[in-house]
Amino acid sequence: MSGRMKNTDAIATGEDTVKVRVDSQRCQGHTLCSIIAPEVFEPSEIDGHATVIREDVPPELRAKVAEAVNTCPERAISTF
Repeated sequence: MSGRMKNTDAIATGEDTVKVRVDSQRCQGHTLCSIIAPEVFEPSEIDGHATVIREDVPPELRAKVAEAVNTCPERAISTF
């Protein structure tokens, strides 16, 4: 395995501060993340591309964000 972190490593390792981002070049607007975690992601009304509306992920939303990361078909979401 390479030294690169998986998209959910920050959540899995129990980091105190977890941030989330969406790679706008990879996002294709499937909107799954905003369905799973509407407190964190918002889809564009024009094309569905996700925008992070809450970069710092509180502990109570980390499971939802991890699910969004793992569900994204384009692997456009990552935590750090």
